[in-house]
Amino acid sequence: MIPPAYIPPSNSAPVTITPSDSFTLSPVTPVESAPVNQAPAKTRVAAPTGSVRPGGTYAVQKGDSLYSIASRAYGKKSITSSINAIKRANNLTSDNIRAGQKLKIPNRTSGNKD
Repeated sequence: MIPPAYIPPSNSAPVTITPSDSFTLSPVTPVESAPVNQAPAKTRVAAPTGSVRPGGTYAVQKGDSLYSIASRAYGKKSITSSINAIKRANNLTSDNIRAGQKLKIPNRTSGNKD
């Protein structure tokens, strides 16, 4: 970097900078760059891995859905019929459930046909 030109006041003698004039530069120390502001990644609430047993009851946890409850109780095979069996056993008319709600989990041998 070249220093800016010196402009003397009008009442002083002119100053001439010659190549013999030298100056030293201090070494540059690298600076770690700060992280770029990024939007936070969307996080998914992991479904709790609580015990869901057919023939028992289950207290709904935050992050649960009928799909996650049915898949933990019966596996992923015939998930639609499993969800419908849970809805029928609890007289649910929609898929909405709340944390703290107690659900009956019916046995698979109850002849669910969906």
